[in-house]
Amino acid sequence: MILEVLEKLKIGKDDLRFFFPLAAASGVLMEAFSWLPERVNRDYFSAIIYDHLPWTTIGTIFLLQAIIVLFYHAIKYPKVKAYAHDVVEHISIKIEHFCSPAFSVLLGLSLACTFWSISSLDYLAYSLAFGYFSLFFLIIPWMSGFLKEAINSQFKDSTVELFKVFGLALLGALLIVPFLNTQPIIVEFKLSLVEYDVVENVVSEEDSVAEFSRKATIDAALELNANKRVN
Repeated sequence: MILEVLEKLKIGKDDLRFFFPLAAASGVLMEAFSWLPERVNRDYFSAIIYDHLPWTTIGTIFLLQAIIVLFYHAIKYPKVKAYAHDVVEHISIKIEHFCSPAFSVLLGLSLACTFWSISSLDYLAYSLAFGYFSLFFLIIPWMSGFLKEAINSQFKDSTVELFKVFGLALLGALLIVPFLNTQPIIVEFKLSLVEYDVVENVVSEEDSVAEFSRKATIDAALELNANKRVN
């Protein structure tokens, strides 16, 4: 019964049977490995999970689909219109393909957190959070399907003009957002095992190697800038 309902919500039974236990096992092992030294814990299990949670890809192609639909009825050239129609339908299919495994993965993570709540009730909050996040991958395919149906509907000229205004506003917002982004920039670099051991030997118990490296980089940059001003 539950599997039939999920199928209607564009969640594949095979995805659920495979990715749900995979994510649950990976979530349990990810937390277990976090207790090991960093040189042993290479985030292998977290990589397995994140590989199947393409938030950025899903969000980007969904917005692209929405923009095409908003401008679709204003397109005058039949070949361009036919191409746009095919793109919208293909995006809807791809979103279903992306969301089905992602939904199953988040449910698996929710179960893993429930398991670890045996050691600490704080994990229950994470379990609920992953459960709520999984709903995103149920709603997006439904909204994408709605856009696919909308492209085949007929609208008045005034409505088409209104769609164009919304489309231009959405497109303008997407072009402006990158310039307003204030999120921290992620900088990564690799250390050999010898280099890692050297850094780890001087890191305090309160800091991780990553945090120590971040502070050392900032301190070195500040010192260089100060020397430049003096010279």
